[in-house]
Amino acid sequence: MYGLFYGVFLLLILSFCRVRDGETDGLSREATTELKGIAILMVLLGHMTYMKGFITMPVTPALGAPAVDIFLFLSSFGLMYSYSHKGLQGFISRRLAVIMVPFILVTCLKAPLMYLWMKMPISLIALNFTALNVEGDTTMWYIQYILLCYLVFFIVFKIPKLTVRSKVVILCIIGAALAIGNGYLYYSEQMIQHPLVESYSHHLSFPLGALCYLWLNQYRKLSVRTLTVVSVVSFIIFQFVAFPGIDGYAKYYLNNLCYVIFFVAVFGILKHYRLHSKLLSWLGELAYPMYLNEFFVILLVSAWLPIAPGLQAACVLLVSILIAIPTKWVSDRILTRIQR
Repeated sequence: MYGLFYGVFLLLILSFCRVRDGETDGLSREATTELKGIAILMVLLGHMTYMKGFITMPVTPALGAPAVDIFLFLSSFGLMYSYSHKGLQGFISRRLAVIMVPFILVTCLKAPLMYLWMKMPISLIALNFTALNVEGDTTMWYIQYILLCYLVFFIVFKIPKLTVRSKVVILCIIGAALAIGNGYLYYSEQMIQHPLVESYSHHLSFPLGALCYLWLNQYRKLSVRTLTVVSVVSFIIFQFVAFPGIDGYAKYYLNNLCYVIFFVAVFGILKHYRLHSKLLSWLGELAYPMYLNEFFVILLVSAWLPIAPGLQAACVLLVSILIAIPTKWVSDRILTRIQR
């Protein structure tokens, strides 16, 4: 069972190679795509452990949540980059298309299984296509949450006569207010039972990505020594935070944010030495369609493939990639036609 974890880890290390004219920016488009590749592997390993116990590594159940924070961080960072070049022109239609086209395509694959295997009524399956209902696949709460994040971003950045810095500050205040509000519900045991409540530990990462964009020049000037110190400290924190004695709500936020800081620092180091991974970049391009299908793949493999858990985990990884490839190919062509 440990084989897949160590095998993937070794493969990722070996996939890095030095590129003479490669990017040196740890948050370049190329670097953020590679980061998405790491994040989607974290999601798969975390879900396989949490849901079906395929992998018994102590660290893997905690990998899914920080991966979500990485995606949220990169999403708002990318929105800031887009805003600085295009403003809010076509923001709503473009964001909706990028999220919903692959989502609907994968839901078309899930729908027959929801009806025949999970015995879901057609009315609920129809709602799944709109992302208003995620009963068939509760991991889709992220779709609802990221769309809400986009809406908040659009509303805040639509405010006239404010500097970009002021708008990012407002975004951070909203994120902090949501975190505090959810903290109150958590401690008073009033948390509502709904898939979207999974977002309660992720409210700070989206504004953090926007904040990081404002500090991009300062980040680029950080020395390798400074980045090394930051990565080591954040690594130590998210390892020790798993021990008893730290409150669950605080633990989640601290753990998730430390993972984000760790990987941003590590990629700053890697890009300083022009180290790049084509494998991670490829997985990063497939990250979203892989996320859309991985939950159902886990369920199907665990139900229909009575083989060793480690082999089941390997099958989940392989099948998720194989489904994601045509999904991305079709999605890209649809999006190209829509955005003409």
